[in-house]
Amino acid sequence: MAAAAAFLVSCAAARGGFFSSADPGDVLRYHEFAQLIRGHQLPYRDFYMEYPPGAIPWFLAPLLFGGVGYVTAFKITIAVAGVALTVVAGVLLSLLPRGTDRDLAVLGSLVVLPVALGAVVLNRYDLWPTLVLAGALAALLAKRDRAAFALLGIGTAIKIFPLVVVPIAAVHIWRRSGREALRRAVAWGVVAFAVVVLPFAAIAPGGLGYSVKTQVIRKLQLESLGASFLLAADKLGVYAGSIVPGKPGSLDLSGGLPNALGVLTTLVFLVALGVTVLAYLRAPESDELLVLGFAASVVAFVAFSKVVSPQFLVWLVPFVPLARGRRLLTTGLLVGIFVLTQIEVVWEHPLRHFEWPVWVLLGRNLLLVALFGTLLQALRSEARASARPRGAGTFTAP
Repeated sequence: MAAAAAFLVSCAAARGGFFSSADPGDVLRYHEFAQLIRGHQLPYRDFYMEYPPGAIPWFLAPLLFGGVGYVTAFKITIAVAGVALTVVAGVLLSLLPRGTDRDLAVLGSLVVLPVALGAVVLNRYDLWPTLVLAGALAALLAKRDRAAFALLGIGTAIKIFPLVVVPIAAVHIWRRSGREALRRAVAWGVVAFAVVVLPFAAIAPGGLGYSVKTQVIRKLQLESLGASFLLAADKLGVYAGSIVPGKPGSLDLSGGLPNALGVLTTLVFLVALGVTVLAYLRAPESDELLVLGFAASVVAFVAFSKVVSPQFLVWLVPFVPLARGRRLLTTGLLVGIFVLTQIEVVWEHPLRHFEWPVWVLLGRNLLLVALFGTLLQALRSEARASARPRGAGTFTAP
């Protein structure tokens, strides 16, 4: 309860919080969608919508607040998700070995999130899929495998990123409970995803397909790792960058080199995810290993995606602080990433003109890579510890 109350205080004090009009950003777009739906128009069929079908309830929910403006009502709904996330974080902590450092890292990161990351916390809907993913992890730790995969299916229908932890979750169930348990869990996940998505696929297959296509073929977005290297090269005078508006509503770098880097970073992400799963397979199954696998998979997606919007950083809480291994370093990196991201967001216009925030952006993205490397190293340490002969490294008296 104390963490939830502190989170609400943080929401009130934050830039873009309850009492701030700064950077409403995507909320205005959400409001437009909600108004169209209230006017009996269907997403994907009657108008283009770039978000997955599972996002629709969170766009409509603020309309239930009579007499309150949409932006304020939307912030209230997101704050509810944040409070719920503190509760789920408490459940996660209760399912793992307790420690003051772990409690402070997890709950502290949640409490400071609105202040440290800024307006994108309450003005985007990303806390909802993060909450669902945290619930899936809690279900796995509680040996509720089918519920966990159902939540993963729902989370993927809200926003695609929960899909990246499916390999880790599948290996965990397979090694702990067997192939049949995994088959049943996957079936629940597929059904949950289908319940959300199939009605829209049936009503507007072309429109839904086009929405997916626009996400897949997106160019190298301005805030991604690859783009930050090109922006730095522009500052050093060895590359001439050019920004173009992209669909859906992003700013991208144009040209052959950015396009090639977009493909390359996607391949790097797939390699990073594969290396994460391989390191997971080499270590003995445990709840701590599962948490590490979740954290590393989500960080890999954020660090190496060709599209990195500031709200993606919300996804990292509470998984990174919850993970075992060099927690002080990983939590410190996480807070540093939050702060640099907020600086980059506040000074977005100078960034668009390739001014000094270019270096802030590059620093943020390099910290994301360092965070992934640290979590991957923790996974490998688990594998090395299991491979060490019993008694190795210890002195036994004759």
